[in-house]
Amino acid sequence: IIETSLFQLAEFRYSPPTRFGNRFRSKLASSDRIKVYLHANVTDIIVSHNGQTITALEVQTLSGRKLRVAADIFILCCGGIENARVLLNCSHFFPAGIGNEYDLVGRFFMDHLLTVGGTIVPRDNKFNFDSFLVHGARDGDVPVSLVFKNSAQAVRQEKRSGCSVFLDPQYESLEESSSSFEAVRNLVRDIKDGRFPDKIQERGCAVLDDPQSILIALYNRLTKRLDDRLAKRRGNRDAVSTVIVRMMGEQLPNRLSRVLLTEKVDTLGMRRVGLDWRIAPDDYDSLYETAMTFARGVGATGFGRMRVTARDEVKVIPDWHHMGTTRMHDDRRQGVVDRNCLVHGIKNLFVAGSSVFPTIGRVNPT
Repeated sequence: IIETSLFQLAEFRYSPPTRFGNRFRSKLASSDRIKVYLHANVTDIIVSHNGQTITALEVQTLSGRKLRVAADIFILCCGGIENARVLLNCSHFFPAGIGNEYDLVGRFFMDHLLTVGGTIVPRDNKFNFDSFLVHGARDGDVPVSLVFKNSAQAVRQEKRSGCSVFLDPQYESLEESSSSFEAVRNLVRDIKDGRFPDKIQERGCAVLDDPQSILIALYNRLTKRLDDRLAKRRGNRDAVSTVIVRMMGEQLPNRLSRVLLTEKVDTLGMRRVGLDWRIAPDDYDSLYETAMTFARGVGATGFGRMRVTARDEVKVIPDWHHMGTTRMHDDRRQGVVDRNCLVHGIKNLFVAGSSVFPTIGRVNPT
């Protein structure tokens, strides 16, 4: 499909869904080392008098039952938003929240940026895209699909971050055509027959309304004659009219992007969370430049032509991959936890999960 050192073919592997309770309940119940408390919400983290250790957790259920849990070591593992919310809420000893001496808890919130980079009109509309489909193949119980990724060489370029590029083929009958193509066909037919085109203004507007569909239809008709052996091998699947290029890009760390507390409180008296998600211009630039590079690669191989989404039309949506809010750094002025996930200044409180990621790469965090 493409030949360029700036992209590499990679596998996307999807972990089969695991119902944790169904799978591990019996082992947890029979263990003499583990106690599981359900519906137990942490409402406070108790800090020692010297502020260097955690002594206990205050826990409460929605029905009002309360519990205090003492331990030697505590691990907070509640996700990229909730980890920050808990630390910020526990402010009896540290007014700004635990681990928040330098106003870092909740900051640098990142998510993967989902967008459509453009649309490919393939030269071979019977190309087999099965391996690129989500869950298109399997390795045992593990669904696998092929994606393209920015190479290390590409990521080192200016305004370029990690990105996964997914190909989403759109299958349509060769006989289907848009109103724009029909308008062109009728205009050409009138001229060939020596007639002044009827409704020329209306048809002209229809042509301008969707020029891309005209290109799609022309490609479909040019490639309608397929090799019989190829058609027999691939079956009777409809032709590929277009391929939507979907991208999942890396967001760069941004201090202004943050999880914070609101003045609203929940049933347990904990302040509710707010999210101020900031996407910088460089993030949009990276997505656009990645799409442009991919389009050049598609054209260079003769696979087809790709229409790229214009820079000022790039729209992103979140991927629910919450990361970065208790970031890792050896310097406590730049991170909430150290390289071992230990909260700076606290000897026995660890944070686990995607909230500790200082950067997020191009793939799902968990």
